[in-house]
Amino acid sequence: MASAGDFFRTRHMVEVAGVQTQTHFDWKIDTVDGADPINTVLADIAVVYWDTLKAVLTTECLFSCMSFYNWTSPEQAVVYPLLAGEHVGSAHPQFQVVRGNRYAQTDGVPSDPIFRGAVNVSGVAEALSTRGRINDMAEFIAFESFLYQSFQTAVTGWTITPHLRHQTGAGPPATYSFVKMKSGLINPTFMTLRGRKTSSCAA
Repeated sequence: MASAGDFFRTRHMVEVAGVQTQTHFDWKIDTVDGADPINTVLADIAVVYWDTLKAVLTTECLFSCMSFYNWTSPEQAVVYPLLAGEHVGSAHPQFQVVRGNRYAQTDGVPSDPIFRGAVNVSGVAEALSTRGRINDMAEFIAFESFLYQSFQTAVTGWTITPHLRHQTGAGPPATYSFVKMKSGLINPTFMTLRGRKTSSCAA
């Protein structure tokens, strides 16, 4: 059972014209605000995530499943949002992505190092860019905020904050730490991936 203070990961599977893409986010549970079961909380997280992107993703895109893993108290779950993109038209090829850069730092310790991470978004509508550059960055403000801002899944759910998981020791076994996200920044030009790794969404 997840508790306040736990760290967990959500892994998001989005199909773009039938090709599976994947990204993940790490979180801290700040508070457990009610009695929502884990699948309800995850479904709410999925909706919040998709609401930040659905307008820029084409109808070729489907948010098919999202998995959950609790790093602190091992627990797994899977939900199937089955949410579709809303932009009518062609999407960029799956390997052409919008990159969201994320920056994390120990909360309240400005002298500590800044850690950087990134997530990629596939399936963005071709109409929203010109020669590989996003026409209007305002289209991605909501997603940019999602990369670092806390939110409450529901009044009966959880309040969670994005964190960055990074390796602190090579081991074996390797050791990891979590640092609070401080900001997010969308790259104004599309990136080209050389390859991608995906795995099953089953728990």
